[in-house]
Amino acid sequence: MSQSSTDSLLTEAQSAPAKPSRSKLETHRAAISELRRKRWTFAEIADWLRERGVSATTSNVHRFFRQSKPMPPSIEPVRAQSAPPPAPVDAEKPKRKIRFNIPL
Repeated sequence: MSQSSTDSLLTEAQSAPAKPSRSKLETHRAAISELRRKRWTFAEIADWLRERGVSATTSNVHRFFRQSKPMPPSIEPVRAQSAPPPAPVDAEKPKRKIRFNIPL
C-alpha cells in the first residue's frame, strides 16, 4: 500500500462522523467523575443515580467509569542520569546433577 493511499485513508477516517455512545450513563459522565473524585464507591454512585431516576447498577457504573477513562499519552519515561546501571554479574548457575535410576 502506498503512502498516498494510506494518507487518504487516514484523512477519510478522520472526517467520518463519530457514533454516539450507547451508554445511558454518558449524559451523567461529569457527575460520576466528580463523585469518584470525592472518593464515592461505585455502589454509592449507583444508589445516588437511582434516587434521581437513572437506572444504574453498581457494575454498570464501574464498567462505564473504567471504560470511559481517556488513554494516557504515550510519553517516554525519563531516566535518572545520576548513576550508571550496575554491572552484570557473571555468576554461573550451579549445574544440576543428572541421575539415572537403573534397575539392577
